[in-house]
Amino acid sequence: MSEHRASRVLAAAALLLTVLPPFIFSVVALTAGMTVGETLTSVAEQYSRPRVNLAVLTALGFVPLLLLGVWLAGRRLLIGTWQGAGAYAWSASVATLLIVVFMHSEYWPTYLPARVPAGFPHGLEFTIGPFVFGPIAVVISCIAVALYRRSRKN
Repeated sequence: MSEHRASRVLAAAALLLTVLPPFIFSVVALTAGMTVGETLTSVAEQYSRPRVNLAVLTALGFVPLLLLGVWLAGRRLLIGTWQGAGAYAWSASVATLLIVVFMHSEYWPTYLPARVPAGFPHGLEFTIGPFVFGPIAVVISCIAVALYRRSRKN
């Protein structure tokens, strides 16, 4: 049962990771004074831009989620059960989604409405988020769930 719950949580997180970047881009664009037409055009154009490409940035958000999937599969191989996998998936997915929301919310206000990439250090959040803070958040959330589950057994 927990395997199915974990896979549903991971699927929902993957869907949200796909939808959140263009949604946040759109919200920031609208609050920056762009019209709905300009926002939709900008979102479509951002998927084909060589720099700050929304498709690439969306794919980068999957790095922590993939780490979580590998960890859950490895845990299954080591202990022989999926028990608790749903709780691990929930906690790590929420942490990953929060990091993705934060990194997109930090960058797009500097980029819009002029649509000119900001200079250094802006843009680093798109690599630091999924490659540093995302894995750290996955590990911390999984440790927290493990400690919680252990305390419930005693």
